[in-house]
Amino acid sequence: AELRHDYVQTHLTSLADAHLPDLVGAFAQLRELGERRLRDEGVAPEAMSFGLSLDMRYSGQEFTLPVPVALHELDEDAIAIVRSRFDASHEHRYGYCSPDEQVEIVNLRLVAGAPRESPPLPPPPSASRGPLVGRREVWLADPAEPVDCAVYARDRLGVGEEVVGPAVIEEHSSTTLLWPGDRAKVADGGELVVQVGGWA
Repeated sequence: AELRHDYVQTHLTSLADAHLPDLVGAFAQLRELGERRLRDEGVAPEAMSFGLSLDMRYSGQEFTLPVPVALHELDEDAIAIVRSRFDASHEHRYGYCSPDEQVEIVNLRLVAGAPRESPPLPPPPSASRGPLVGRREVWLADPAEPVDCAVYARDRLGVGEEVVGPAVIEEHSSTTLLWPGDRAKVADGGELVVQVGGWA
């Protein structure tokens, strides 16, 4: 996973009364904390990323919604920009917004992160036995007409092998059902890639 550190600072105020220099200063302090933490973890400055947001709500509500912002946006136009984003987010989430209602800032949030190089996955072990373990009837679309399906053992499928539906692929923790026309292929990392309805 990528490196990620979340910082939250309570800053309860109405949006209309928000003092922008205070917001900028508070975000700068949170960013300094994030930079220091990433630097201690060996992250180069150019690899660091920072995401800023305000937790906001209509006055009287208990829940908040995160509204993304950037430091360069916290100028004389910030109130209108942030208000518009909050109303749009509220309408998207809950199906309505109240542009005439008072809006509050509750928290300032900053996410400090950096990418990590993913280590290569080890190749899956080679299958020593054939994957086909039997056949059985499975009820699919028609409850009166079962379909004869091949049954495969998941751990016996090697890289590059394909299974064409209708078929059942069994393993200790799950079962994969392929309908007629589906195809499953074992990818290089050992995962199953299923194409529904045949290859495109």
